[in-house]
Amino acid sequence: MLSSIFEQFVKEGPVSVMAQALISHIFTPDRMDRLFTRHAQVEYQQDLLFSSFIEGNFRA
Repeated sequence: MLSSIFEQFVKEGPVSVMAQALISHIFTPDRMDRLFTRHAQVEYQQDLLFSSFIEGNFRA
């Protein structure tokens, strides 16, 4: 069902796999954009969304 590479990660590092899944679920693009909009004081979003920047620079 799962790829053999992914199964190996689950066997050898289940905590890291669960942490990655949790982080991916918590930091969804929509949630990151709302967080930015709520807390930005000087910054603004125009053509590039904050989530696009995060996704492009911090891929696992």
